[in-house]
Amino acid sequence: MRAKFARQGDFTLGPALHDGADTAADALRVLAAAVDSDPERLLVMDLEGALRVGGTVETVQVSAMHAELGPICHVFDVGVCAAPLTGEGYDTADAPVSLRSLLEDDTIVKVLHCCRGDATALWYLFGIQMSNVVDTAVADMVALGSKSTRGLQKVLWQWAGAHATLEHKDQVDHRQGAAWASRPLSAQLIEYAFQDVQYLREAHLALREHVEALSLGELGRCLSQQR
Repeated sequence: MRAKFARQGDFTLGPALHDGADTAADALRVLAAAVDSDPERLLVMDLEGALRVGGTVETVQVSAMHAELGPICHVFDVGVCAAPLTGEGYDTADAPVSLRSLLEDDTIVKVLHCCRGDATALWYLFGIQMSNVVDTAVADMVALGSKSTRGLQKVLWQWAGAHATLEHKDQVDHRQGAAWASRPLSAQLIEYAFQDVQYLREAHLALREHVEALSLGELGRCLSQQR
């Protein structure tokens, strides 16, 4: 599956990049509809950028599962247009949902991997406090009885399967956010972004079943909220 720009044909299901408020509003409607149709009410997400106090958020990538349409995945270039994230001009009749309103909705389960940097950047840069968060790095640690977290690729391989391969993970140094600061974003970076959320739902559901079987579900949820 390859990346595309939202201005190039039909982008309803994605994965597609949105660098303006016009196409982003439609993508957010589809994502909200997917969550509403999903009995699990899961929203898988990830951020790229310098994810720290005083840093930057360059992209927000989000995935949801529509009961009829299947997986929906969109990448929002908030380094160019932050309105879909901040909610400025959104949450109105014309644009009824923003990333902010989705992230702050406590009826939606937000699934992330190693969410500390994401949560820090969202709060200190935009005043957004995510609610009802599950961190798959924490769930994996609890499931294995480990004292340390593992990277996304290892977690995906174990809990989602061998098909959940991140093609660009070893080719992009994203730790300081510099790779994401230049525009236009390359197809490689866009694919890197959406692949980070493409398989995480599968891993989360498998992890949840395993952790619940160990009667450790509440521990995993509490530790996730502390991240």
